[in-house]
Amino acid sequence: MDTYRKLAKISTPFGLFTSAKQIWKAEDHFLISHQRSPFLEEYRRYYFKDIQYITVCKTKAGYIMYSVISLLLLLSLGGIVFFYIEKMEEGVIVFEIISAALFIILLFIIIFCGSSSKTVIKTIAGDDKEAFRGFYRKTLKVVKLMKEQITEAQGAMPVKEPIPPPQQETLPGNIGT
Repeated sequence: MDTYRKLAKISTPFGLFTSAKQIWKAEDHFLISHQRSPFLEEYRRYYFKDIQYITVCKTKAGYIMYSVISLLLLLSLGGIVFFYIEKMEEGVIVFEIISAALFIILLFIIIFCGSSSKTVIKTIAGDDKEAFRGFYRKTLKVVKLMKEQITEAQGAMPVKEPIPPPQQETLPGNIGT
């Protein structure tokens, strides 16, 4: 029986709509659990020796959400100014102030957490699967922990010199290209 140690819990940016994934470490593999609903749970197992690479790339979800919340904040602030000038009821102005404060708090959370990211793990079996999504900075920390375990199991990979690009030859008929 494998004993697992929890490495991290990665929630998607604005994870109100999806659930979080948990990454567990056993002696020879990682286990990524994803609870899709109270009754459905998925597991993926990645053995240290089988992992060829892990790719982390930023996604546009954070930027889109930042833009939407910024727009809502501007509309809310515009509503405050408009309703104040028009001498509307205090209840409407209070509602606008509360909504503006909420959007400011959400903006600070987005700025603090950073952009969103997608992580893909490639194994020897040819699986090129999206492992999890999360905030970029937290994902990099988790991947660093994973890399330490993979390096321990596989040994240090030799650093290879990059292959230089091929030299273009100029042919007599193609002068100047």
